[in-house]
Amino acid sequence: MAKLSKLFLFFLYVIKAKKRWFRPPKNQYLIFDFCGSDDILKEFPSSDPVAIFHNRGEEINLFVLFLSFFGGGKRGLFRNYIDTYLKNVSPNLVLTFIDNSNYFYEIKRVHENIKTVSVQNGIRDSSFFRQLGDRSLENHHTDYLCLFGSGISQLYSKHIAGKTISIGSIKNNRVPVSGTKNKDLICFISQHREKGEIRIQDRLFSFEDFFTRPDSIVLSSLSKYAEKNNKEVAIIMSGKGSFEKEYFLSLASTNLRFIENSNSDTAYHAVDEAEVVVSLDSTLGYESAIRGNKTAFFPIRSSLLNMEDRKFGWPSVYPDQGKFWCNLPDENHLISVLDHLFSIDHSEWQKELNFSNFEQLMVFDPGNSKFQTLLSEIIN
Repeated sequence: MAKLSKLFLFFLYVIKAKKRWFRPPKNQYLIFDFCGSDDILKEFPSSDPVAIFHNRGEEINLFVLFLSFFGGGKRGLFRNYIDTYLKNVSPNLVLTFIDNSNYFYEIKRVHENIKTVSVQNGIRDSSFFRQLGDRSLENHHTDYLCLFGSGISQLYSKHIAGKTISIGSIKNNRVPVSGTKNKDLICFISQHREKGEIRIQDRLFSFEDFFTRPDSIVLSSLSKYAEKNNKEVAIIMSGKGSFEKEYFLSLASTNLRFIENSNSDTAYHAVDEAEVVVSLDSTLGYESAIRGNKTAFFPIRSSLLNMEDRKFGWPSVYPDQGKFWCNLPDENHLISVLDHLFSIDHSEWQKELNFSNFEQLMVFDPGNSKFQTLLSEIIN
């Protein structure tokens, strides 16, 4: 029954996708998954064309699909489609910005001679690694895993065979740090999504439990702090929708300014402007801190929802409370973290990052020199 369901979903995928009728052209380089492909292309050190494999229903090659029916084996139609596509394009190098794709890590089981590079795009929790399964090292391989820091690399190495390199976030590395600060500005990083239930592996959370409750606790503390200390609070939005604005206005008791996420650089410019940045457990929070911005982490979902992998710095082990983080929904400590961050200068902030070994969580490589050097060594 499960196989029939998957087959039905795949044919829905085919019906909705843009159709390509002819054999895909040969290409030395291929990006696996259109999502995030622009971020890799911006760093690619060659002017040669780069092919893109679409695997989210945007586009399908009917010539390859026809051959896939005769691919044989028990790997399933979609895996046959991937294998057939790669055989036809015959790339020397395949990259992806989707580091939590099972399909990508299976490529080298069939195509041993292709070099593969995976680039981490976001903070990970345990759900991805559980999904890989107990025998993941036998089944999942890549030549290089380009990761945020050494802390997460140890976990990847337990599940995926390949060389790990700490390069930080390529999106963060690409945007120069701007020096202008608003001394009275607190920026809160939104992780807002459309209303609906949130499924993480075998757990199902309501929107209210996963978003509203933790956001309201932190926004309540921020509102009190801002009113008492004459600070401005701005929300760095995850999108542009009016519903997101209405959502935050309903949670805060102070006036809010909204910074719409209009392009890939907007959020980085916003955190650079703020004197203090506040994050629950977002990737942007970690990126902000390593850029040199004083950043408070309040990953209180870890406590409210009993999610160990949402704690500050996971999978590295930190105490529940520190000078710039707090895993617990404790308003007094949240306020004390804000007081502390407004009281120190940026040289003291850098010392605190060093003392907490923050680089194991996220490194900063302005200009992406490490990533570009790796690619140059592979293609030359």
